[in-house]
Amino acid sequence: MNHKIFTTVLVAFLLVLPGQLQAQGRGQRGGPPPTPKANAPIDVTGYWVSVITEDWHVRMLTAPKGDFGSGTNTEGLPFGGGGNIPYNTEGTNLGKAWDPAKDEAEGNQCKAYGGGGVMRQPGRLHITWEDDYTLKVEISAGTQTRYWRFARPQGEGGQATTQPAPAGPASGQGNSAAQWIILGGRGDWTRGGNLQVVTTGLKPGYYWKNGMPYSDKTTITEHFRVTKEQNGDVWLNMSLMSQDPIYLKEPWISTYHFKKEPDGSRWTPTPCSAK
Repeated sequence: MNHKIFTTVLVAFLLVLPGQLQAQGRGQRGGPPPTPKANAPIDVTGYWVSVITEDWHVRMLTAPKGDFGSGTNTEGLPFGGGGNIPYNTEGTNLGKAWDPAKDEAEGNQCKAYGGGGVMRQPGRLHITWEDDYTLKVEISAGTQTRYWRFARPQGEGGQATTQPAPAGPASGQGNSAAQWIILGGRGDWTRGGNLQVVTTGLKPGYYWKNGMPYSDKTTITEHFRVTKEQNGDVWLNMSLMSQDPIYLKEPWISTYHFKKEPDGSRWTPTPCSAK
């Protein structure tokens, strides 16, 4: 090859190469991370029906005033009045003062359908992706909707750091920040994990329909896991922890389960009810 031609080609190659390497670096190492939708280790979308195996009488029925759930029967109430909610004195007194007629008169029929209580209601969920960073959760009980928002990339090229999910004003469903907890995915370990949802910014509400209160300082932390049984059934298993510095002496943890349905043929939203 002619020496001048070789030199020209070599210079042109060296000028182009850094740009190519930089572009490859953005795509392979320094590029934006996959979106939460693309990176999901489990599929929580679809229609789900609640299977009531815990706290049956306070979820399927409107329990009597002052019945805090399963516990030592200290007040002559059916199923026990001591309860399994670790209330302090203020929370206990407020629960015993529940007045459904007052709630109806003040337009507070949905207090048991807020972020601290709606997942305890019997009914169905319809979970879809609103966009690549937001899961939309429609709930048949009370015709409610929750949004589980993942952090979005920020900075040049959408790299390195993320900003938290946007927070709005206090509301019945609050502000829910979502995050994948991913396990495995390397070597012989199957990729899996769970979905964590932390909800703050709640208006005061009820855990159960008989006036078991939570305050506007409550933080609800949920973890969702998907399992598939040998018979083909798919389950969405949820653990729910409530932390309330106003009414609780300690965090309160409960677990609930939802079974996947093939379609929305049984989807029948119902309005809120105070009792």
